[in-house]
Amino acid sequence: MDKAFDRVWHDSLIHKLLDTSLPPALTRVITSFLQRRSFCVAVDDVLSAPRPIRAGVSQGSSLSPELYALYTDDIPTLRGHLKDWEDDVILALYAGDSAYFVLS
Repeated sequence: MDKAFDRVWHDSLIHKLLDTSLPPALTRVITSFLQRRSFCVAVDDVLSAPRPIRAGVSQGSSLSPELYALYTDDIPTLRGHLKDWEDDVILALYAGDSAYFVLS
């Protein structure tokens, strides 16, 4: 998916973090990392008012691939939902890439 890291909705990611076994202190640090971020746009010599950032994880952060993996970990797969005679389908995820594999 193009620009996958940009599509991580902060509120949903924080909700998923709260549902993990991470220590609460680590969850608070990650939440602080995501919240209260903003951006401005400069055109010529004019700077816009700050706007909140509600989605996306930093492309350069070493934490971002892990946060993206947690965010996408609950993508549904067909494992356990196919009949015995149907091929098994496996979903493989890595950073912003995904692929389905059919085992026959």
